[in-house]
Amino acid sequence: MSKKQWILLLVCAILAAGIFAYFIFRQEDGDYSKMLVINLHIGANGVTENFVGLRYGHPPRAGLSTGTFSGKLLSADGSTVQEFTLWDPRMQVGDRILDDGQGGEVLSGEIVRSSEANLLLNLPYTGVEKQFELHDRVTGRLMKSVNLSSAITSFSETYPSDPTGPAIVPSPQGLPFIAVIAGCVLFVLMVLVVFMMVRKQ
Repeated sequence: MSKKQWILLLVCAILAAGIFAYFIFRQEDGDYSKMLVINLHIGANGVTENFVGLRYGHPPRAGLSTGTFSGKLLSADGSTVQEFTLWDPRMQVGDRILDDGQGGEVLSGEIVRSSEANLLLNLPYTGVEKQFELHDRVTGRLMKSVNLSSAITSFSETYPSDPTGPAIVPSPQGLPFIAVIAGCVLFVLMVLVVFMMVRKQ
């Protein structure tokens, strides 16, 4: 082989090694924002859990609505991470058309109360939240306490390589396809280099 061919082969090998190393050792910089999804049923016999989970996503800002409920996110030591007001989902706001007394009609708002309803919450998760509490703001009564540990553990088991999760477990099966290709190219090039060196001797 000529000197130019040797240089070209060496450059290709270096580039392949660089690409392979990049995908192996790079730090993940994606969006790993998470939110707690809590679905509660409020009925005559109290409050029960329909679903509690942790998902990727950006929840709406908590506490923007007014209401007779309050929610609390607590840390492992019981301290309050965040507190916000919540609307009672049994109170349904609607409109109805009324007679204005002058032969016309007027649109009026009304609130209809039902005996039971579901309360769906999408709440921010920063990694320290371990418990959720639902309170009645009028009486101060604790209506429901939700342990978030199972949802957090289930999420960690489903996404073990999440860099912001409780545990990071490297997985060779998770290597990008291009990294595998780059590794194969690097191996072939190195074999060719060794072969040509032996042949030249």
